[in-house]
Amino acid sequence: VILLITNIVLEKIEENNVINSNIKAQEDTTGLNKGDIAPDITMTNLAGEEVKLSDYRGKKVVLNFWATWCPPCRAEMPHMQKYYDEHKEKQNVEIIGFNMTFSGDSIEKVEQFIASYKLSFPIYTTFDENIIDQYGVLTMPTTYFIDEEGRIHRKVRGPVDEDSLAFYIEDMTK
Repeated sequence: VILLITNIVLEKIEENNVINSNIKAQEDTTGLNKGDIAPDITMTNLAGEEVKLSDYRGKKVVLNFWATWCPPCRAEMPHMQKYYDEHKEKQNVEIIGFNMTFSGDSIEKVEQFIASYKLSFPIYTTFDENIIDQYGVLTMPTTYFIDEEGRIHRKVRGPVDEDSLAFYIEDMTK
């Protein structure tokens, strides 16, 4: 009886491992991947001015998809701001916060969020849900690290901190 139960438990564990590895494989291939050219999306700042992602060519770009209602997004913002303050010039990097305004945020909520976190890096908004599809954003936050030529170097699903920002940006120069 113990042997039978042990075998059943081991089979279930193996089933779960297969399911989990299939989920990881799916997550790793959804959206844009290393070497892909980042789609040239149009972003709107809070003053209503439009900017294209290609306007940032020549700089490393950290493109962060976020929402005000997202707890991990809120947790990572102070790290992004501190990294931006300390490394923007010497690393030739631009952090871009791209708020998914259509996901339940409003311009007023975004403005309050920026003020409460004292964010100085560029924040853009969009009501265009197609951008989520173009970038394969499944969860928020999702961050793309884009090199000076506009190629995806890495994507990270989930929050980033100063150490991971430093590592991923340094890795783009290798």
